[in-house]
Amino acid sequence: MTDMRYMTRGPIGRQLIALAAGLCGVYLRLKFPELMFHRADMVLDRPLLLRTARFSFVTALHMCNLYIGKLLVQGTVNSLGEDAIVAFTASTRVEGFANSFGDSGAAAAAIFVGQNTGAGESGRVREGFYKGQKLLFVFGLFMSLLMVLGAEPCLELVLPRNNGVALAPAVGYLRLVACFYVFNFLGSGLAGYFRGRGRVNVPVIGATGHISVRVALSYLLAPRMGLKAVALATGLGWIGVVSFWNFLANKELEQPV
Repeated sequence: MTDMRYMTRGPIGRQLIALAAGLCGVYLRLKFPELMFHRADMVLDRPLLLRTARFSFVTALHMCNLYIGKLLVQGTVNSLGEDAIVAFTASTRVEGFANSFGDSGAAAAAIFVGQNTGAGESGRVREGFYKGQKLLFVFGLFMSLLMVLGAEPCLELVLPRNNGVALAPAVGYLRLVACFYVFNFLGSGLAGYFRGRGRVNVPVIGATGHISVRVALSYLLAPRMGLKAVALATGLGWIGVVSFWNFLANKELEQPV
């Protein structure tokens, strides 16, 4: 990997990349001409453009709500002191690794549901969605056990050295939030399902509700529970949003094919 990175630098590297791209283009033209881009493909589809703009706006709103909520949660954590800030930062780094599997599941669900919805395969959507949720449930359970049992060694990888004071609250936070990770993974699959269906407003509503619960409960419980209040608020928010999404998804999937 390192050797390849150095080979692509400089004029010779750029020439090799251009040659590889040209050969790929020739191969596509000879073997798969239907994949080539032609002048006739350059058309303005206004309904599709408006639909794309609507999806983009809703997604932007989703991201704004999410990160404003995270900023408010961080403000609550900051009020708990320096050790809590260090512990929370380290814990979220470990969470980021665990969340990557759920994010991949959401992307896979969105692509699968979108393709089969477009093809009119409602039965296949239902079957694939339920199988995907079972797989995400297993992954969520595995990540929960991993974070509960391996909280200390995982946190020691990201915590600053000689900072044992922050280790205890970080372990407490990680083990408590890990108890809810099954709902996190199931929620990822449900969000992917609604995106694949084109109902991008449903994930936005759910995520806004989740972050609102998380901010409110964190603010109310943090003075008494410390950093564990943020973990509890996060988990209860996941339970609420998954219950809401699951009700809508089941109601939609139970309709006759």
